[in-house]
Amino acid sequence: MTAATATGSTDKAPVKVPPPLFFLVPFGIGVAVQLAVPIRFLPLGWVQLAVGLPLVVMGLAFSLTAARTLMGAETDLMFKKSTSVIIDRGPYRLSRNPIYLGTSVVYIGAGIAVNSVWPLALFPVVVLLVLFRAIRVEERYLETKFGQPYRDYKSAVRRWL
Repeated sequence: MTAATATGSTDKAPVKVPPPLFFLVPFGIGVAVQLAVPIRFLPLGWVQLAVGLPLVVMGLAFSLTAARTLMGAETDLMFKKSTSVIIDRGPYRLSRNPIYLGTSVVYIGAGIAVNSVWPLALFPVVVLLVLFRAIRVEERYLETKFGQPYRDYKSAVRRWL
């Protein structure tokens, strides 16, 4: 955690849509399309599970570790309150957006596990939604709120990996 902390103001990142929806809605659409137009890309059921489930578990573990790091720093997880501190430890040393990164791995793993090309075909849409409707909005907020300490963190840690 850097020394830069914010005052107890009521500002918050102006993310309009809860970010989990950026993942859930396209995945649901992909599964619905799969039911109407099934396209499988792996021949055997055990292959899809052997590849997909470990990705789901790894993505969940990474996201949950990042969420626990946020909660341990007593900063807000879901944009209901002002961000109180720049976190640069745990998964935040590797990625400025470890929850989005972990959730992306879950999404890909789940798409493989259900052996459907449709959710995977929609994954670029997910990345664009998360990037432009959440990450960039959050970055502008954090840069305005914390200034140079956030810019330093931003230059030291990559957005994804």
